[in-house]
Amino acid sequence: MSRKTQRYSKKFKAEAVRTVLENQLSISEGASRLSLPEGTLGQWVTAARKGLGTPGSRTVAELESEILQLRKALNEARLERDILKKATVASIGQRNSYVKTWGCGGFLNETNIYSRGKSLCF
Repeated sequence: MSRKTQRYSKKFKAEAVRTVLENQLSISEGASRLSLPEGTLGQWVTAARKGLGTPGSRTVAELESEILQLRKALNEARLERDILKKATVASIGQRNSYVKTWGCGGFLNETNIYSRGKSLCF
């Protein structure tokens, strides 16, 4: 006679693990209270303690380290943004202004700088 394998929902598994961990029950006590095989409940609790409760889930330490990295990146981005804001405010008076450069023959404007065939002393 073949044995039928029991399938449990993720919600039930999480509730069973939470019951065992919050009440600080042993695996055998929790299994008898929930009418589960000890091995099954033991696997669920072990997986939950290692942070393998659901696929894609990570341990608390991994999540905390990611939070630290993200906070550092956010602070760096805010600092760069503030620097760019200050630079923008400081240069507002200079936008659309005509730039003159000093060459060997006096001031040069854009036409002199970009003209062909003339040598410039720089």
